[in-house]
Amino acid sequence: MLKRVGTVGATGAVAATLGAGSVAGSQDDVGNEIRIQTLNQRCYNGDPTAQITTRNGSIDIRGTLRASTPCHEAVVESVSTENGVLEIVLGVESEDGHCVTCIGGIDFAARTKVTDPTLNAVEVYQGGTLLDRTPL
Repeated sequence: MLKRVGTVGATGAVAATLGAGSVAGSQDDVGNEIRIQTLNQRCYNGDPTAQITTRNGSIDIRGTLRASTPCHEAVVESVSTENGVLEIVLGVESEDGHCVTCIGGIDFAARTKVTDPTLNAVEVYQGGTLLDRTPL
């Protein structure tokens, strides 16, 4: 179920390609961005998850974020680099309308491309919780 694709600018280290059709978003001074796509919204009793895979300079992230209800979309809250680590903070944004009452699981996919050779790892968070860390 394709719901929405959103983007946020990164800090000089990444460039992205994901999603079909046109995508609204922002870019930094060198045109880098990361994109995230909500794949499914459902009731979910587990912990948030993320799995990072890397290949040929691309970083793919798939997982499930937790929300107060399933009526949320996955969003990128921030992207930063520090000490050679690309840090991606994910979150959820509420949709308007009526919703079933249960803890939500928001399945997502995100992709970016590493253009900074000094990066040595990627970390993905929801809020302050580290979901995955992968060396580059």
